[in-house]
Amino acid sequence: MSLQALELIRKYHMELKGTIVPLPVICGWEDIEKTYGTFMEHGATSMIMYWPGYTVCSEPGVVKEVTCPLEEFTGFAERMRAKYNVPLLAFPEMKATLILPVKRVMALTLRGNGKTLGGPFRKVLWLTSEAAFSRIQVSVAMHAPSFPNEHRVVPVPNRTYGGNIMVAGLLMADDFITAGKKALEGWAGAELVLVPRTPFDWLSRDLQRRPAHDIRDALGVPVWLVNDMGAVDPLLDRLFFRETPSGFTPLQDAMNRYNTVFQDANAVDASLDLVDAYPLRTSWGDLAREDLKARLMMERQKMPPLGRPLFQGFEILGASRGLCIERWPTQDEVITYRKWTFLVKREAGWKVQEIVQGEDENMMRENSPL
Repeated sequence: MSLQALELIRKYHMELKGTIVPLPVICGWEDIEKTYGTFMEHGATSMIMYWPGYTVCSEPGVVKEVTCPLEEFTGFAERMRAKYNVPLLAFPEMKATLILPVKRVMALTLRGNGKTLGGPFRKVLWLTSEAAFSRIQVSVAMHAPSFPNEHRVVPVPNRTYGGNIMVAGLLMADDFITAGKKALEGWAGAELVLVPRTPFDWLSRDLQRRPAHDIRDALGVPVWLVNDMGAVDPLLDRLFFRETPSGFTPLQDAMNRYNTVFQDANAVDASLDLVDAYPLRTSWGDLAREDLKARLMMERQKMPPLGRPLFQGFEILGASRGLCIERWPTQDEVITYRKWTFLVKREAGWKVQEIVQGEDENMMRENSPL
C-alpha cells in the first residue's frame, strides 16, 4: 500500500518529502538505503531522518532493537547527501553548519550588566544541549580573542528523559538548573547564564509547564533565553500571564505576513499586497509597488538566510493606527538595524502605511572596557 501511495503522489504531481527513522538492528543499513532510494525514484524533493531515541523508561528489549550508533547515523546521512542531490535534514544534526550566530550573542553580552554600570558581563556561562555543544564551543573559542569578557560553554545532559535524548527541545528547566549549579561550582563568579529558547513556549515554560524563571531563581545569576537568530529574552522578573490571545495579535499577524518575503522570495507579491496604498511613504522616499519590490529584494540580500526580526514590539497609536518596532539582523553578526512600520486598520485588516528604517548599528562599538 505504501508503494502504491508513492505512485499516486507522483501521478498527481503532489510534492513528496520523505521521512526515515533508521533501525539498522532490525533491517540493516543496506535495506535502509534501498528505502531511501525508493523515495528518490518517486521524486522526493527533500528528506528528513530522525535518530531513533529511547528514554530511561524504555524497555530493555526496545532499547536493543532501536539502538543506532550516532556515528553510523551521521555517516549514513553524509553518504546519502553525497549520492543524491536532494536536501537532507538529519536530527540531531551534529556536523551541519551552526545556525546560531554566536558572535552576535557574544556582542550582546558586552552591554547591560548592572555590576559594571551597564557595561559587559565579565564572565558568561553558556548552557547548551549535548547535540549543539561541540559546535557552539568551537565557535565561541574562535571568536573569544575579539571579546574582552570570558565565555565558557557547558553541555546539559537530559536527566529528565535519560536514554540517548540530547536535543535542546526536550530539555527541562530542572536539567538546566542541575547542570548550571555544577558548572558554577567549578567556575565561580559568572555574571550571566545563556540558555537556549527552544525548550520553552511563549510563556517561557518547559514541557512540564515549569517556568524558565526558576532557572534564574535557582542559580542566583541573570539568565537570558537565546533563540536561533541570536535574539535574547532577559528573564528580569517573574512574570504573570493570562493564557488569552494578546490584543496585538492582529497587528503581529499582519507584520508576520508582510515579513514572509524574507523567508521566501516567492512570497514578495503577498507582502506587497499588504501595503495600504502606493506610493508608500518610506525613509528611502515614496515608493511605487515595483520600487518597493526591488527594495525588499535588496533587504533580503542584506540579511542572513531565513531572516527574522531579533525583536518585535507593538504599540496601538489610536483606534485605527498601530506601530511595529523591530530590530533586524544582517549577514554581519554584530551589525543590526531598527525598523519602524506604521499600520492602519481597514475593513480587510491591518495594512502597512509607512516604513522608517534606522541606520545600521555595530553592537561592539563604544562598549565600556572591563
